[in-house]
Amino acid sequence: NNYVALVRMNNFYALIYLSEVLKNKCKGHTFEFSTSPHKNVWDAYFSDDENRFRVTFSADPVETALFADSYRPPKKTNTTRFFESLSEKKVRDVVMADHDRFITILFDHDLSLLFRIFGNTPNIFLIKDGEILESFKSPDEFKGESPPEPRQASISKSPSPDDSIKRIITKLDPKFPRHLIPLVIDQFNLNKKSISEVEKVVDMLIKSMLENPEFRVLENGNLCLVPEDLLPYGNLKVFENVNDAIRFAYYKSSQERRLEARRQS
Repeated sequence: NNYVALVRMNNFYALIYLSEVLKNKCKGHTFEFSTSPHKNVWDAYFSDDENRFRVTFSADPVETALFADSYRPPKKTNTTRFFESLSEKKVRDVVMADHDRFITILFDHDLSLLFRIFGNTPNIFLIKDGEILESFKSPDEFKGESPPEPRQASISKSPSPDDSIKRIITKLDPKFPRHLIPLVIDQFNLNKKSISEVEKVVDMLIKSMLENPEFRVLENGNLCLVPEDLLPYGNLKVFENVNDAIRFAYYKSSQERRLEARRQS
């Protein structure tokens, strides 16, 4: 089993593209309702005159993911509904924070859903007038509180020659996908390189993710936007867009996890 325990589908660069896909998909559509079909999973149903679809969020810290999916009828029984006040409200826009992994869906009547897509406590917050009306997880804890604030651009710390290569990379770009660092160190032989050489490689890889990404799911199940010619690590599959790549990685990983749980029991 070459599957990593922690599947990475929510790095900053992937979410830049995801927010665009969700914007194109959701804008002008009406929120019908949302439920939780399984623990830590939220499904929202959207529609317009022509079509219906779901947006799924996994608030599991081990496999945090947000993606659009095709319509599938909700389970009839034992599902709690969330964010009922959004019912029949239209989506005006989808935006991402400049420097952090927060995506917000903006609705009519100044209502918005803020997705915190990282950390040990991924969550969704329903916000109006700078106040949390409801949250997906731990609702009692957040109601009436101010919403979490995205981090500001961090002043990058200067790497020092004593830092590990991994530390140098994260100092050069705190948003660099952590799960790719071992592959990058290996591929570019960075353990033998100076800080300025490491910086050149990091800059080149960031540029590739921003300007000509490939939406790949690697053999280890993780998402990678760096093109294969720069990081020749085997693919399970390559996709047209990031949403489909995230969806594939998510279902594959949750399937593996359920199999593993059954094996263990």
